[in-house]
Amino acid sequence: MLRLKRKRRKMRQRLK
Repeated sequence: MLRLKRKRRKMRQRLK
């Protein structure tokens, strides 16, 4: 899970 969160750092901004 931590790996996915680190690799999808840009995706988190889009969720906001």
